[in-house]
Amino acid sequence: MKRVAMSLPPLAAGLAGILIFGRFGLPGGNFTGAMVGAAAARLSFPGVELPPRKLQSFARVILGVSIGISVNSRTLGLISASLLPVTLMIGGLISLSYLAAWVAARIWGVPFVTALCGSSPGAASAMVVLADDLDGNSPLVAVLHVLRIIVIVTFMPLAMSLFSSPSLSGETGVVLRDGAEAIR
Repeated sequence: MKRVAMSLPPLAAGLAGILIFGRFGLPGGNFTGAMVGAAAARLSFPGVELPPRKLQSFARVILGVSIGISVNSRTLGLISASLLPVTLMIGGLISLSYLAAWVAARIWGVPFVTALCGSSPGAASAMVVLADDLDGNSPLVAVLHVLRIIVIVTFMPLAMSLFSSPSLSGETGVVLRDGAEAIR
């Protein structure tokens, strides 16, 4: 019972972080707000503990269902219509993630699982859960992803204005006969 009581401050602070980040439109929204709030609670209240394992498992189920339910026939149509560029992008991202993880592990001594989950693009929440499941340093993975989100949100508009040609500033997809879009 004490463990449940000691996990209430970070849960409440995480909810407050979600509300604050949402109110001000800060990058990362729910995930970042909850993480910052929970970190503040952990630093402010000695003895704060992780939520019970069953609650953590339930959160993982909700995350998995949320990701899985986003797949539909339109998503599959987009992927199949753009199979070559999607495959090349995924292969390139995986290669860069492995290279970055190898460098971080080799040069800075970051455990490989942590480095790989932290350098892999994707949903930050899913990568943090994966790092935890693989015994990586999930708080470090979370910080790396929050920093990635902040940098992308901050610098991507500038990069697009500097490096995009007028032909790229319009539509980014083509409409297929069935109304689905494919990557151009």
